[in-house]
Amino acid sequence: MHFLVLVLSSVSKIGLRAVFAGKGEAKINIYRHLSPVTVSSMQRMNVLAGRITRFQDTFIYAPLGVGVGVEKAKKQFKRGEVAFMSSTGAVCFFLKDANVGVGMNPLGEVVSGMEIIDKCGAGDTVQLIEEKSI
Repeated sequence: MHFLVLVLSSVSKIGLRAVFAGKGEAKINIYRHLSPVTVSSMQRMNVLAGRITRFQDTFIYAPLGVGVGVEKAKKQFKRGEVAFMSSTGAVCFFLKDANVGVGMNPLGEVVSGMEIIDKCGAGDTVQLIEEKSI
């Protein structure tokens, strides 16, 4: 008897491209189990894009128009982590290890392109595009 085994990509992991206009792109993985309501709300949006603001040298963030409350929030993040700030509806990319004053919903991590994110500042734009599995 022969069995066919299908290897499926993780149900929890979602690959995204973060396209920074005029700068380049980064690859990020978000994980549904970290903030399931937030991730589901993001996936329902037609376009996930916003103008970047830099918070000191700690992180950059871009409001996406997603309205979700606090979910599994934490205040300590490492360089390269991605979070969601529910008070502003923004995705945040951490530039260095930090303890923040307001809890944020953890989303995932930057897989590649951190050097592009480091160069972004006020006025730049980012669009998040889900990578489709083939």
